[in-house]
Amino acid sequence: MKQSAIILALALALSLLSGCAADQKENTAAVSGTEIQFSDGKIAAASADGVEIDGTDLTITDAGTYVLYGSCADGSVTVEKGTDGVTLVLNGLTLSSETTAPIVCGKGSEVTIEVAAGTENTLTDTESNNDESGNADAENAVIKCKDGSQVVLCGAGTLNVQANGKNGIKSGATTEDGEASLTIRDLTLNIDAPVNDAVNAETALEGVHLKVPEEETDEVCELCGRKMVVKTGRFGKFLACPGYPECKNTKPLVERMPGRCPKCGSGILKRKSKKGYAYYACERGAECGFMTWDVPTAEDCPECGQTLFKKSGKGRMKPFCINEKCSRFLPEDQRGYYKKKAAEDGEATPEEKSAEKKTAAKKTTAKAPAKKTAAKKTAAKKTAVKKTAAKTTTKKTTKTSSKKESKA
Repeated sequence: MKQSAIILALALALSLLSGCAADQKENTAAVSGTEIQFSDGKIAAASADGVEIDGTDLTITDAGTYVLYGSCADGSVTVEKGTDGVTLVLNGLTLSSETTAPIVCGKGSEVTIEVAAGTENTLTDTESNNDESGNADAENAVIKCKDGSQVVLCGAGTLNVQANGKNGIKSGATTEDGEASLTIRDLTLNIDAPVNDAVNAETALEGVHLKVPEEETDEVCELCGRKMVVKTGRFGKFLACPGYPECKNTKPLVERMPGRCPKCGSGILKRKSKKGYAYYACERGAECGFMTWDVPTAEDCPECGQTLFKKSGKGRMKPFCINEKCSRFLPEDQRGYYKKKAAEDGEATPEEKSAEKKTAAKKTTAKAPAKKTAAKKTAAKKTAVKKTAAKTTTKKTTKTSSKKESKA
């Protein structure tokens, strides 16, 4: 994959949040603030105020300007949740992280990441920084701005971002933690993101044209002969002809997965459904017919030698065997997915029971008016009986009175 370079200059912003000063030339390598040096074995800070150090992991807990420099193969910088007024000055920093994002801006924080003038800085993650790998610490980006965070990325220097896990820079969403925003201005920013997006901030990018140089591939368009390029759409990346609008040819971008097809032994490809959900299928397509929602792994079953799979989703997932002839086979209903129970021994399924209940309810509703009518008729009868009784009493009284008068 070729490097995707993003050159953002002259106040190109993803929001209207105010950030760095307009004249970035005044920012030189001699920046005032708390100096913090990274190395492979430790972090050395000029002051312990507002910082917490755990090995090569740095946590910013209070407002202030922190000047970061040095080189570390496995370290990280985290701005604590809800911390305002933090400025991180990258002053010749080379920082990598093996399991998470090199820089994380916590929920509801306000952070300015400033690249010092005349300096070159590099941030890198690994393939483990992707929640699909089963890593619970994955942040899915080299620079992760969590929900409700307001982040400004600016400076007169150069920042290189190597995203081996998923995204280069990922913005959070506006939640109860605060209104989220991401501003990028006056900065030379080079991002290599072969897995997903250079900048993943769809809501912040509305109304702003951010051009990322197209990534050329060796795939040739069969309609016009041009080499196809990688584009990013609603459901991720795909191949498109660079001759648009003259040529509108597109193709799905195929991602080859580890492991082998359990039916024919061919390769397995990652594909996406029409609704954007990922599934995994044999590279031979309909000729083989294998398809699954489970994620293939690089591990083989120690019993039968076939590829092990794991449940899709976040968190650490234990691999399992899907070979029905293997003693380690794990049935679908035991893989953690919700599965509707089939009818057993003639017993109605939950859907059928539900339908029966609805039908019964309708019948009851239909009978209800008849009962009310019957009740009215009964009430009418009772009234008639009362009136009859009243008439009888009147007659008896009249007769009794007549008898008394005659005797008299």
